[in-house]
Amino acid sequence: MKNKEIQLKKFKNEEIEKKKKTYISLAICLFFLIAGIVVYRTFAVFEKNIEKQIVNASTQKQSGYDVRVILTVDKEYVEKTLQELIDGGYSIASSSCTNEATISYVSTSKTFAIANLTKSGTICQVDFKLNS
Repeated sequence: MKNKEIQLKKFKNEEIEKKKKTYISLAICLFFLIAGIVVYRTFAVFEKNIEKQIVNASTQKQSGYDVRVILTVDKEYVEKTLQELIDGGYSIASSSCTNEATISYVSTSKTFAIANLTKSGTICQVDFKLNS
């Protein structure tokens, strides 16, 4: 009879150990699942913040250019290209540059030529007037 009791206790202990191992395995899997989700979501937020910072930095900071050309009509800024202004019947009334640079229109290539460009951050303004 003692043998049967010992076998029964062993069987119960094995069952309990099996359940413990199952619960511990499930807890470890659940822990890694939750940790994976947290790491993934944190990484996604970090990526979004980096992208936003790059976009903000590139739109807010206006330095680092060699020359910037501003086109105006009757001293008012316009969002037109050089070609649109020339084709629209406009001609250059005046032009000026900072840092002692000079700007001129090259009709053969339909572009601007900038001379004496010695410093970065030079700004040239070209004012157009409508041909009469």
